[in-house]
Amino acid sequence: AGTEGGRERVELDKNGNLFQHIAAMLHGVMAKCEVTKIEMNCNLRQWTAYSMERERVASDNEGNANERWLWHGSRTKEGLDGILSQGFKTNNVNMDFNYYGAGHYFACDPRFSHMYTAHSGQTDAERQLILCRVACGRVGEKEGLTDNGRPLKMTDARDKEIMRSLLRDKTHRRCPVTNPPTHSIIGADPRKPGMRPRGREVVVFDENRAYPEFIVSYVWRVLLPQYSPQDWQGMLTFEQAQTREPWLQQAEDASGADHGVLPGPASASKD
Repeated sequence: AGTEGGRERVELDKNGNLFQHIAAMLHGVMAKCEVTKIEMNCNLRQWTAYSMERERVASDNEGNANERWLWHGSRTKEGLDGILSQGFKTNNVNMDFNYYGAGHYFACDPRFSHMYTAHSGQTDAERQLILCRVACGRVGEKEGLTDNGRPLKMTDARDKEIMRSLLRDKTHRRCPVTNPPTHSIIGADPRKPGMRPRGREVVVFDENRAYPEFIVSYVWRVLLPQYSPQDWQGMLTFEQAQTREPWLQQAEDASGADHGVLPGPASASKD
């Protein structure tokens, strides 16, 4: 275990059930992926803030926080370290090209998040993904940002400036206004059904609505073909378990929250 700035990263035993469960989530869709290390991010202050936000989401959604395990990739080591130490802060949202608005992006398929990981450019470079708890709450849908209906291109300098201007607009820094209100959105872009299938990305716009719980270090060789999830709720699973890590028990005692441990893929319930 290593302690940095009041937080602790605990390395999981490679022979333990929790390590095997998380590794299987990658191995199920990524060929020749070697998981080299998995660490638990033990940050009591951050966990307490997330627990409180999760309770707020639940109270606004008939007692259901709709908590999900989702993946997140960061393009830089500094970005990853910032998330682990500070959490998902709105001030740190990337303004270059956030397709569905200036929020925090997650994916149920680790291959998608993998494309956003920092690496040295080598095929066998070690990368890190974050496996997060996300309080999705009531989920809405949102189409990608456009220039008066014209799709924007990431490779076009003018389109990048248009995107930055759109992302500064407060209407693109929150969920669409609906009744009842939504707490997160999934991308739904009919213009690009093959490239951006429905439910491939989940976006939250509020601080502390996600907790970066596990850092998964891995080396990849070849990826299996991409697929389009038929229904995002069928892809995302969450189930409470009985095991508790000591630091989590302390967090629960402090916040009154219930913090379950990741279920095994074989036993995970389907919605």
